[in-house]
Amino acid sequence: MQLSQIILYVEDNESDVLFMHQAMKKIGLSKALQVVSDGDEAIAYLDGKGKYADRRKYPFPSLIFLDLTLPVVTGFGVLQWIRKQHSMLALPVVILSGSRMEFDLNHAYKLGANAYLIKPSNGEDLDNVLGTTAKYWLSLNQQLQAPQSDERGGSNHDEPSRRQVIPLAKSLLVLAQKSLEVTGFQPSGI
Repeated sequence: MQLSQIILYVEDNESDVLFMHQAMKKIGLSKALQVVSDGDEAIAYLDGKGKYADRRKYPFPSLIFLDLTLPVVTGFGVLQWIRKQHSMLALPVVILSGSRMEFDLNHAYKLGANAYLIKPSNGEDLDNVLGTTAKYWLSLNQQLQAPQSDERGGSNHDEPSRRQVIPLAKSLLVLAQKSLEVTGFQPSGI
């Protein structure tokens, strides 16, 4: 993992934040994690406003894990704001929520979520889900930089990264299916 790859976790529940820190430590990504506790703070972080203007201390993320039930601005509001920013259209946003409501799932995808994961109930499943998800998105988006950079990295090394992505994508699909089976969620029309 490159040092520029940062994961922004937007979550107001202190227990969930603690579990996330433990999971990231187990999978070797603890130094990549930045945490904010409400939607307004998430927008300020992404926009580089206030204390978040210091990009050495608060680097622009390569991946966001976003809870839906947040104070001030909801997760839906944060997601909608992100997708209105032309420079952030490629930024992967993974909803990590306890909500199994079909409305929430459909609305998140309608607003531009890249994935919707149910928060696992035990530590081992959390480690597996977060590890696979983070590695999948970070390996696909190694060229993603802060919004100010519109440079395109013309790399001839696409073939090895494609070979690595396929097993990760399969693992992510299996974990998503397991999550749906465990929760008994039956989406209609998907």
